[in-house]
Amino acid sequence: MVRDYPLTGVGLGSFIIELPNYGQRLRLPLFKDYTDSAENHYLHVAAETGLLGLALYLWLFIAIVKRMSSRWMGFSGRDPSRFVFLGAASGLAGFFVNFLFHSYMASYEVYFGFWILAAMIYAFPQPSGFPRSEERKRSPRPVIVAAALAVLAFGAVHLWNSAHSLSISSRTREFGWPQDFGLYAEEKDEAGFSFRWTRRTAGLAVAGLGQEVVLPVLASHPDLERKPVTLKVFAATRDFRKLSLIREVVLRTRSWGEVSWRRTRGEGSESYILLETDRAWLPKRAIGADDSRSLAVAVGVAWFRYPRDVPPESVESVRILPRTGWEGGQGNRLTRSGRAKISFRSGPRCLVRLRLRGSAAFGIGPLIAVSLDGAPVARTFIRTDGWSSLVLPVRVGEGDHVIEVDFLNDIAKDAEDRNVALGDMEVISLRGQAPELRRKWRHDD
Repeated sequence: MVRDYPLTGVGLGSFIIELPNYGQRLRLPLFKDYTDSAENHYLHVAAETGLLGLALYLWLFIAIVKRMSSRWMGFSGRDPSRFVFLGAASGLAGFFVNFLFHSYMASYEVYFGFWILAAMIYAFPQPSGFPRSEERKRSPRPVIVAAALAVLAFGAVHLWNSAHSLSISSRTREFGWPQDFGLYAEEKDEAGFSFRWTRRTAGLAVAGLGQEVVLPVLASHPDLERKPVTLKVFAATRDFRKLSLIREVVLRTRSWGEVSWRRTRGEGSESYILLETDRAWLPKRAIGADDSRSLAVAVGVAWFRYPRDVPPESVESVRILPRTGWEGGQGNRLTRSGRAKISFRSGPRCLVRLRLRGSAAFGIGPLIAVSLDGAPVARTFIRTDGWSSLVLPVRVGEGDHVIEVDFLNDIAKDAEDRNVALGDMEVISLRGQAPELRRKWRHDD
C-alpha cells in the first residue's frame, strides 16, 4: 500500500477495506488467520496516511521523548514525584515498543491510556533550580505557510486517488469485489429463505445471469397495514448514482413480494440498483427487541426467469443425455443441499435445455444455480411440482463442456422437505444464426 500510494496512503481507516484487494493481488491467505491491521502501528500509519502522515506521527513521538528527557534530567535524587514520572515514561516506552508488533491505537482503551500517560509527562512542571534554555522568538509565518502547502498537496493527491484508482468503480473493475452498501448480514428464515435487511437507502449489485430479474422483497413494520411502505428501485452506476426509476411498489402486508424488471441490452456482466424506502423502523424502540438496527425492507436472493422452449423452426437437431449421466454424491436427485454435474460434447451454435422437477417446502420451491465450465450462467426458482424445462441463456461453443447444478435452499423440517430432481439434458443445435431466437422464446409467468 505504501509503495502504491507513498504520499497519502490509501486513506485513514481504509486499511481493512483494501486488505482483501491486496490479499487477492498478492495471493496471500489473509482470511486463514484473520487480521484487521498491519500488526505494526508505524507501518499501519504509513499505509493509511503515507510517508507524510508517518513523518508527522514520528515527529509527535520524538517531541514526547524530548519532553521526557528534559523533565527527567531536572529531577533531584530525593524528589518522590520522579517515581510517578518514571512510571508514566516507562508506560510510554512500552507503547513505543509494542507498536512494532501491534496496531491497536484505534481502540479507545489503548488510545486514552496512551494520551493520559503523555499528558502526565507534560503536566510535570520544570523542576526548580533546573536551568531553562533560552528560546529565540521566531516568526510563525514560515511554519504556517509550509503546513498549509503540505495540507493542500496531501489533499489534492488523495482527492485524485479517491476519484481514480481508489474509487469504487476502479476497485470493482480491478478486483471484482461486490460493492453493496446499506445491507445487514445475511439471515435465513425458518423456511430456508436467505435474505438481508436494508437501511432506508441501499445499493445492490445484481449478477448478469439473465434478462428478466426477480428480486424478493418484504416489509415488516408493526404499523404496515395502517401505513404502507413505498419502495423505489433505481438503475444505478457502479458507484450507485441514480440513472432511472425501474419500479415503485407499495408494500401493504408482511409477506414476501417480488419486484421484477428486464435488464437492458447494454448492461454488462453486472448491473447495479439503488433501493430507497420511504421509512424504516427500530425493533428496539417499537417492540422492545434486543435489536438496535434500523430496518427498511428485506431483500432475498435475486433470481431470473428463463425461456422454457426453443422455437421449432430454429432447431436443427437435438441430442439427449439421459438423466443417469448426472454425477455427484446424490446422483440426479438432490435431497439435500449439494451439487451434480454432467459432461458433454457440443458442436457450434448450441443451446442447452435442462429438465427439472422440484418439491416445495413452506410454499417455496427449490432455488438452483447453474454453471457452465465453472462460470455461473443461471439462477432460478423451480415453482412447479411437475417437470419443467430451463433453456440456459448462453450459447455453447464447440468442444467438451461441464454443466453443474447447485441446490441452494434445502430444508428438512418435520414433514416439510424440499428437493430437486434432474432429468434428461438436451443439447440443441441451431439452424444458421437464428437471429430472431431471443424474440420468439417463451418465458414462464
